[in-house]
Amino acid sequence: MSSCCPHQVNEFCRKVGSAYCRPGMRGCVLFGKVTFQDGEVPYPVWPPGADPRERGRAEAQLRARGGPDRRER
Repeated sequence: MSSCCPHQVNEFCRKVGSAYCRPGMRGCVLFGKVTFQDGEVPYPVWPPGADPRERGRAEAQLRARGGPDRRER
């Protein structure tokens, strides 16, 4: 299966604070709409050297939206 997302630029997601694009991750437009074979929700992964302030803002927005938190695993 392939997908095309308007939020993806190269390999990064503009919707989730420039994290690597992982379809279905917290904050993704597919989150909660699709189920993957392994049943796991992918978590955002930021590239090495990413701005920690941008990452912190993105994670705070995801928590505010009620997405699952990494600590709940």
